[in-house]
Amino acid sequence: MPDFGMTRQARQTAKLLRLFERLGVPCRYYPVGGDPELPETRLVNIEGSTGLSAAYASNEYVPEKILMVQFLLQQGEVNADDQFEPYRMNAAGEYELTGKRYRLTALSQIDDISATWVYLDVT
Repeated sequence: MPDFGMTRQARQTAKLLRLFERLGVPCRYYPVGGDPELPETRLVNIEGSTGLSAAYASNEYVPEKILMVQFLLQQGEVNADDQFEPYRMNAAGEYELTGKRYRLTALSQIDDISATWVYLDVT
């Protein structure tokens, strides 16, 4: 097997990073201590976060949907109470804001590439 100057773990991390960059959508990111007039632009992965599997797996009498979102760790720190507003692609192929704003509530899991957070709709 050829050596490309990277360990197997480094190659896997690079592949996952490229995949995240391909599937992620841009969003306006509002850190809790930051200036609300100067939001950051970050990639976010909210595809497939219907919350159904998490709701059915819980032991609650009346299960609620748990919505999850992923952020890249290399784009900076992510904290509870931070807010984000995702973009969507319109018919012309351009990104526009969705008009919905969400708040991060609890860290669900973290790996080498991304952090997964539970979020709530605040709009």
